[in-house]
Amino acid sequence: MTKLRLNLIFVAVSSFVVTVLVAVGCLAFYLFTGPSHQVQDIEVFDDAQVLDSTLVENELKQVRTFKDTRVIVWTRTGSPQDNINAETLN
Repeated sequence: MTKLRLNLIFVAVSSFVVTVLVAVGCLAFYLFTGPSHQVQDIEVFDDAQVLDSTLVENELKQVRTFKDTRVIVWTRTGSPQDNINAETLN
């Protein structure tokens, strides 16, 4: 084989090795630094009566977060609003 062909093979193999190492590093980083806290407190206020509260709570218990988190789910009756804060305060 010529020197040029050997150099091209070396570059291809080393590029592959670097790609694999970077991919493994990224995967390890994600696995070891990902969210590890479970949702601590779940409250469901279903004023519109459109949710299965048990199903919502069970699904939210599976969510992982970076910090302890409290989740409140609230449905309400009425028309859609662009400004829910103003509608709630009235």
